[in-house]
Order: sequence, then C-alpha cells, then structure tokens
Amino acid sequence: MAAVLPADRNTAAPDGQARAAVPTGRRILVVDDNVDAARLLADALEMVGHETRVAFDGPGALDATETFHPDAALLDLGIKTLNAFLAPVQAGEKPLNV
Repeated sequence: MAAVLPADRNTAAPDGQARAAVPTGRRILVVDDNVDAARLLADALEMVGHETRVAFDGPGALDATETFHPDAALLDLGIKTLNAFLAPVQAGEKPLNV
C-alpha cells in the first residue's frame, strides 16, 4: 500500500487534466482517546495544510471548541467521556463563536 500526498496543488493530474481545487487552511479538532491515533491524524492533516488541535477526552474537546473555534471536528464515536452523537448538542449549550 502506498499513500501519495500532493506535492504541488497547481500541477496537472496524471491524465493531463487540471486538478480540482483542494480546500486548505481549515481549523480541525481531532478528538480520540487513543493518543497515538489522534496525533497521527492531526499530523497528517497538518501536512496537507490544515491547522489542528487534539483533545483526548470529552471535556477537553468541549473546552477546545471554545478556544480554537474549529471549522470541523473528527470525533471518535467510541470515546468514553463524550457521546459523539450528542457532542454537537452539548457544544451548542455553550456560547460558541464558531
């Protein structure tokens, strides 16, 4: 298995066609109680131009939404200290400037 990361977003695709613009610069919150997995994902996202923050539990994730103001969050659905299905509701209970 090989992963290919775009070296230059302005180069042509292998078939000679122009590449579609890839949005970059998003603020992404990564939440996972597996520290290594969270850091690996955050590092990969930063390699392609995103700004990231990592939280390892529910309270940390909710606190990060207040200070980091992410555009998106990638949540571990099985995290024990936060129900990922209810996280948007819980975050909405606090005044956020997202």
